[in-house]
Amino acid sequence: MSKLLAFLTLLCLSFIASAKQVTIAINSPMPPYVFEQQISGLEIAIINAAFHTQGYRTSFKLSNTLALSSELSSGAVDGVAQNKQSSLIESLAIDVYASRNTFFYHNYAITLGFKRITSLDELAGLKVVAFLGARTYLGQAFNDAIESNRFSYVELPNQAKHAQLLHAGEFDVVISDKRIFDYWQRKLNGHESSDTKYYKLFEKSARDVKFTNRTLRDEFNKGLAKIIANGSYKEILLEYDVI
Repeated sequence: MSKLLAFLTLLCLSFIASAKQVTIAINSPMPPYVFEQQISGLEIAIINAAFHTQGYRTSFKLSNTLALSSELSSGAVDGVAQNKQSSLIESLAIDVYASRNTFFYHNYAITLGFKRITSLDELAGLKVVAFLGARTYLGQAFNDAIESNRFSYVELPNQAKHAQLLHAGEFDVVISDKRIFDYWQRKLNGHESSDTKYYKLFEKSARDVKFTNRTLRDEFNKGLAKIIANGSYKEILLEYDVI
């Protein structure tokens, strides 16, 4: 082993030994943002890169949307990655410090070609399947629209089933982030179906990381600013074809 290689190896081992550890709870699976088996994906890559610049090693606790808040309030994790506007977090009796936006989701009303949706009101009476926590995250107008769908509205934690249920005709509309739905649709059909239509009934939804420690939030923000400035952030978006 050359002296240079030996030095770099020792430097790497020294960093690993001295790096501070932080644990983040994150919803899974949500490809391309979070891949469960590899514990990888766009969102994980951004969080990893930001913390790495500040000398932290990250680990992730995979959870579901509705359990994230309890993970944070119980002290089981140092932070949670979730939608910026979360009434679940707002209900906690603890101080929570939100980071800068990490990226944006964009939820759509997704149908097959024969079903056209131009407003939330048109969801009334239709068979709708959505991601877990949609009623919490998508606001009062969405809740009002599906109020009459008591027996035909379902939220599923496993979004892999959304494309299958839509193409099987079991539901009229899927409510999902477009990139997540497209991933599972390609898995189902081998391609993105030309029959699938996407309707922009919702605004983009910012993601962030929420902490109970203000200093840790500030460290993360510094790291996020650094990877945006040095181009690493854009490289991650390109890697996952999100730009």
